Amino acid sequence: MAVLRFFHRTMNTPPLLSTLTAAVLALVVAVEPVPASGASGAPTGPRPTVQVKATVDQVIDLLGDGAYAGRKDERRRKIVDAIGSRFNFALMSRLALGKTWKELGEDERRRFVDLFSKLLENTYIKRIESYSGEQIVFTKEKVKKNLAMVYSLFKKNNDEYSIIYKLRNENGDWLIYDVVIEGASIVKQYRRQFSRIIADENFDGLIARLDEKVKLLSQKL
Repeated sequence: MAVLRFFHRTMNTPPLLSTLTAAVLALVVAVEPVPASGASGAPTGPRPTVQVKATVDQVIDLLGDGAYAGRKDERRRKIVDAIGSRFNFALMSRLALGKTWKELGEDERRRFVDLFSKLLENTYIKRIESYSGEQIVFTKEKVKKNLAMVYSLFKKNNDEYSIIYKLRNENGDWLIYDVVIEGASIVKQYRRQFSRIIADENFDGLIARLDEKVKLLSQKL
């Protein structure tokens, strides 16, 4: 299945954005226990799936908390914070930019990470709030030193998608740095799109497009 053509030349949102939504929705639905494998040399502490489960519980509580009735913006901020804390946006940004990352100064890097993380957050938050009973089954987990992969199946209606979360341990926290949906890596898809824009319009052109997209999404929230 072709997935995650998230950016094209005009940086419009394509219909297949739902694949990214599926990956994020999978963080707010029931998580099944999975067997650990290949854990030799892994950091001590809770397994990756256990830590994801903690994020799941926090978001589900927020979605179902009647105290936030009429306080949509406050609940939204808390959901963004909860899910955002489970992603390593800095590493995702570096991987998505590829060799361009090495050419940037610290201020440019910070600007890109800020825009990229806001883009992801603004993209998925409304979909999260419209959660309607999708199911996720975590099937297995592989850990090797400070890296891990959590395998899952996302089920909606009669459709089923394979989703693999890639995580890296950061001081005891397992943080997601890529999601592979039906064999397609989000980070790699972004890198291809970003590379095209940078080749045509340089890095400043990419920043301008990201800034425009973030503002447009913010207006629709």
